[in-house]
Amino acid sequence: MFGRLSIALCLISSGFTALAADVSTFYVGKGQLLFQRSTNIPSQYPSLPFLFRAQAFDLSNSASPVSLELPVTHLRIALFDPSYPWPMWHFDDRIASISSLNNNYRSGTYNFWFNQWPRPPTNFDLNFPSDTFPPPLRVSNFSEAQSIDSSNDFTLTWDGPAGARAMDLITFSVESSTGTVFSTSSILGRGNALSGMETSVLIPANTLPRARTLVGLLTYTRVVGTNYSHSDAAGYSGWFSQTDFPIRTLGSGDSEPPVVVSTEPPQGAANIPQDAPLRFIFNKPMRGGSTYMSVGFTNWVSSSFSADKRVFTLTGTNLWKANSAPLVLLNPAHHSFFYFGDLNGNVLLPEPMGIFNIGTGTLGTNIPAPLIDPPATAGTNLTIAVHGQSFRRYGLERGSKLGTAGWTEVQSTYSTNGTARFIEPASASNGFYRATIRP
Repeated sequence: MFGRLSIALCLISSGFTALAADVSTFYVGKGQLLFQRSTNIPSQYPSLPFLFRAQAFDLSNSASPVSLELPVTHLRIALFDPSYPWPMWHFDDRIASISSLNNNYRSGTYNFWFNQWPRPPTNFDLNFPSDTFPPPLRVSNFSEAQSIDSSNDFTLTWDGPAGARAMDLITFSVESSTGTVFSTSSILGRGNALSGMETSVLIPANTLPRARTLVGLLTYTRVVGTNYSHSDAAGYSGWFSQTDFPIRTLGSGDSEPPVVVSTEPPQGAANIPQDAPLRFIFNKPMRGGSTYMSVGFTNWVSSSFSADKRVFTLTGTNLWKANSAPLVLLNPAHHSFFYFGDLNGNVLLPEPMGIFNIGTGTLGTNIPAPLIDPPATAGTNLTIAVHGQSFRRYGLERGSKLGTAGWTEVQSTYSTNGTARFIEPASASNGFYRATIRP
């Protein structure tokens, strides 16, 4: 459908302009993504640290859908509206190197196309010249931001970057696992927008939830192009540096952020079967929301949480591509909606990563029963070896008598080679052991 619309747009002259209420701002940017986890300067993310971004805010139905025409190649890309809390259309592309960023998205004139049905579409140009990333902003009162009394005002401060200009834009937001808690404006010239000369922002009392770990996003954009030809709307282009960091508030209750403790298969495992489930295991139950980015999957992927909400599983509708290494990022830093969070709403800090080295072959659907060796005594312990299929999780259960009921799992472990070893105290040897294998 979009391809047909794209052709039509090329044939129609844009002699009309959109209504002022149709769009508030349109933006194109190239940036780098960084994280700050201490008082030290921010660090660049190790995987896909560069980003191309296009956005259009506050679109009415009469102005959507939106597309962006690139310079030089004149390739038309579609912006998406994934049902954000406000009508924002966007396009994001994570990229591994600066050279690829600049080759894929060149300097020149970018052209936004807005639908105006039943009128002809209208378009707005944005000049985007070559430049470099501005220095990232370092939160200077990072330690204080880890123990905020949310019943009082809190002023977040950062170091002013070299070469700061009043015409540039600083944006700041606080994100929870259910959405944005606080934000400054992303629109140049708005009353609550921060200029590039600012070094602080006030978070009013009772804005942040108590006893919670949240994520702050602090971005400096060096503005290199503007377009104010559309009444009441601002268009701009810029090079940006985004820093994410934890924000923690005081109060009773659990405010520890969840963490990923392991993956299944474990990181570094080779020759993973093409039908193996890919799992992330958390240290505590999660609320059930998820935001993730994947690179390298060639088929549709579905996701689910375990019954205890501690395991997040990805499965493919077809086999994973043979001899591939898909990358998965949880709560990706560029997304700004971090839906992975625990039951108390503490956010999983961006962006835990998993790389899964897919080989050839499959596990199949017929799971052979595991074999269990007789327990061997080693001092005050028992060593129990279980053998079965590779790339499976094995459970060790103990019961007081044989039969189908009364068994309790005492341990479980994942095996990449088909052998699982358990150590049990010899004092617990009264009774029986049996092994289980899971899909």
